[in-house]
Amino acid sequence: PPCGSRGDLAPPSPAIRGRISWSERSRTSAAPRERVCVCEMLLPMPQAPSQVGPPTEYALKQRPWLLVVLVLQTICCVFRAVVLLDIMGAFIMMIATMVGWKAWQEDMHVTLITYWGIMCLINGVFDAARTLDLAVHSPKPLLSAHEGFAYNLAGGVLLTLPVSALIGALSSWYLYADYTAHTLPHTFAARGAPAAPTAAGANGSYGSTLGPSAGAAVAGVAVAGAAGIKAFQGEGHRLGSGR
Repeated sequence: PPCGSRGDLAPPSPAIRGRISWSERSRTSAAPRERVCVCEMLLPMPQAPSQVGPPTEYALKQRPWLLVVLVLQTICCVFRAVVLLDIMGAFIMMIATMVGWKAWQEDMHVTLITYWGIMCLINGVFDAARTLDLAVHSPKPLLSAHEGFAYNLAGGVLLTLPVSALIGALSSWYLYADYTAHTLPHTFAARGAPAAPTAAGANGSYGSTLGPSAGAAVAGVAVAGAAGIKAFQGEGHRLGSGR
């Protein structure tokens, strides 16, 4: 390429400058588009509540009903694998049912119940769509008196799968709503009116609303006040005033 008087390279031609500016614009505009795509793929979901203390009275009353739903889902899961030969669907349903059994075993643990309900909702929607698709495109009804026992058993399993899953999701929602109704008012009241730090709280032990360093600072101010020392006194100075 031709060189200038001081050995520098000659400036690029207008065509090359146009390509360079286009590539720079594409690089600078690629990042915002990527961020927008990532934001659009996010699915906002509420956070599952954490179990604090014993279960509510409503949850204890619903424990036998939850046992009935879990037994029905377990039976449906077995028939799904044996009768329908849907191994993958039975495996996914087994995972959700195991989470429900664990929640029942842990005295109606609301966190596990919430996760179980979410999985039941997803499985129930997909199973309902699958059953509806089979009912629309099948030349025969799902249940027929003119067919044998095996045919009607398969149709009954297809109809029971979404029903059992959606019943589990509905039960989980009622338990979740009951727990949040009992815990959120107390949480907001505690946040709006924090308790005064005690001597144990000043040392940073259990029950303190402040951290260890903040508790020690509050304890120091209390001791200074008891000794007759008044903090934040004296003449103020402005920066740059020469004093």
